[in-house]
Amino acid sequence: MSAGPQTSGQLESYHIGRIIGQGAYAPVRLCLDKRNQKKYAMKVYEKYRLSDPMKRKAAQREITVLKRLQHPGIIKLHDLIDTPKQIYIVTDYVKGISLQQYSKSLTNRIIRETTARRIFK
Repeated sequence: MSAGPQTSGQLESYHIGRIIGQGAYAPVRLCLDKRNQKKYAMKVYEKYRLSDPMKRKAAQREITVLKRLQHPGIIKLHDLIDTPKQIYIVTDYVKGISLQQYSKSLTNRIIRETTARRIFK
């Protein structure tokens, strides 16, 4: 990725575990930071899969947005590791299912307002 992310962390600092989800272009794995024993989510982009300009732009946009967001209710970017073959995005780990998975499980994919308030509070 041209003008891509700068390597800020070391992959050796993490124990990479099982797949816990699937993004549009990359799997999300549970990982453990060996330095502080905290669990994080790690999205692993294979660079060869980002050869399509639209996919590459989407990955770059995700990184840019995560770098800018600073809000207690939104996952935080903790680390970004750029290797010759992969890009690793390390974020907060939130146990459970994604909002998208939850909405798919509902009739008509509609979340009631009272439930939405509780989720977003």
